Amino acid sequence: MKKYKKIISSLSLIALSCLANSCDIAYVPLSNVLSWTKEIDINKIEKVAKKYRSSGGDLPPGSINTHYYSTDKNDILNVCKMFDAKVKRQFISHCYGCSGGFSYSYFIGEEEYHISVSVYNDGYFISIYNEEDEQYHDYVYSKLTSFPSIENTQKTYNIENYGMENNIFKVGEETYAYKRIDYLSDIEFIEATNNEKPTSEAIYTLEGLSSDLLIYSSKIFEYETTFYKIVSKVDFSELFE
Repeated sequence: MKKYKKIISSLSLIALSCLANSCDIAYVPLSNVLSWTKEIDINKIEKVAKKYRSSGGDLPPGSINTHYYSTDKNDILNVCKMFDAKVKRQFISHCYGCSGGFSYSYFIGEEEYHISVSVYNDGYFISIYNEEDEQYHDYVYSKLTSFPSIENTQKTYNIENYGMENNIFKVGEETYAYKRIDYLSDIEFIEATNNEKPTSEAIYTLEGLSSDLLIYSSKIFEYETTFYKIVSKVDFSELFE
């Protein structure tokens, strides 16, 4: 009888411990469902980034997102801890375009790999494409997950437009659109220095955001009274060819 009492007592302690610590019995490491995390060599990662994105339900098109980059080895190793983050498959009823969150990026040469962290009403999740059934599945992150930060940062920005296309007009010729683009959110930039600010008038204006964006050259634009310099490979070069 005493033996059974000890067993029951031990099981009760385990159950209480699970309740207190949110046992992750049904969870697996993210690397089990995100194949590229096992295929890359961590030692070859040259740069990492943590990129924040706006919530479509809260902020209008034209909101500015912030990205933090680092080439520091400790930051790289720290962000690689995400490979072991615990997740489990679970259907999430949500609006993909309306959920905010952030993502981690890993750079090897010209390749960039991503791990997304999206918000839902009970925590965080990631959608992963399954090649066998050719569709995305949602995986929720364990509530014990500690999302790593980046300490030695270089900061850039991008403009959130939630996948919309934008019309570009030549200044003074606003009757008909000169061009329509779909890559605005891929453009990353920093604030321009005084020496980089233009001395001539803007050549193009981009509409459809919370305020007009004025384009002066392939790399320099003005938005909400601030001048910015584009640092990404994606820029406004096609407008000046």
